[in-house]
Amino acid sequence: METNYRPNFFVKLWKSIVDFRFYSIITQQSLGKAFSYLIIFSILIGVISGGLIAWRYGILMKDTVRFIQSEEMPPFELRDGEFVIDIDEPIVVEDSGMIMIVDNQQQYSYNDIVGYLQGILITEKYMIVSRIGSQPVTLNFKDLNSLSFNNNSLAGFLNDISQIVSIIILLLVIIGTLLLKLFQSLMVSIAGLIINSVLRTKMAYETLYKIGIYTLTLPSTIILLCSVFNIYLTSMMKVLIYSFLVCIYMVKVLNTIKQDMPDSLQ
Repeated sequence: METNYRPNFFVKLWKSIVDFRFYSIITQQSLGKAFSYLIIFSILIGVISGGLIAWRYGILMKDTVRFIQSEEMPPFELRDGEFVIDIDEPIVVEDSGMIMIVDNQQQYSYNDIVGYLQGILITEKYMIVSRIGSQPVTLNFKDLNSLSFNNNSLAGFLNDISQIVSIIILLLVIIGTLLLKLFQSLMVSIAGLIINSVLRTKMAYETLYKIGIYTLTLPSTIILLCSVFNIYLTSMMKVLIYSFLVCIYMVKVLNTIKQDMPDSLQ
């Protein structure tokens, strides 16, 4: 039987973290309401995460354009699949955990940009972009054989596409977050079935799915805050955070609900 208590989204978000007895109310509400919470929560996480990534990208682009047009950057040109720049020694620029190296003398390699929040290595033949937590991306200039540019044309191009790319990043992160949370809710419900069996709480799968949706709130919030404050977490660390907190919450919630049940229903 569905309860008449209808807390708003932010009340649900808070209570799903601090109040285990709130889950007793969740079990009495429809699956549609739990699913709506998951969708709204996913979009909120996606907007914040995507907005943060897009904002950082915008800063990176502005700094890159400013550097390209500065006196520190000698005239360069990409032509015939090769990056041509007149320098006597490599250019190394470091700032706020980021590094950019322009090297036409093969003194630097990918290993020199590993460990930075963002690293870029440009040689005559290729460019490597590295970021903590992501696989490096390599661009071979020979694949751009038909393309040519210099300082001014590249700076203008980066300025033109900066806003478009930021919007694309935001949309992709929102969609990706939504799909990830849907997958996570399924995995959590399966974990709920195992815990339900061990604790013998006799909960239906639909109830476990609803509970599982709300148990995602705390680990998702922690991962988001780590991203906001530039605290690096490996994929394994994220999995461990999700697994540990979801299991702890699921056990505590099911035990709390079991204790509140009449003895005849246990």
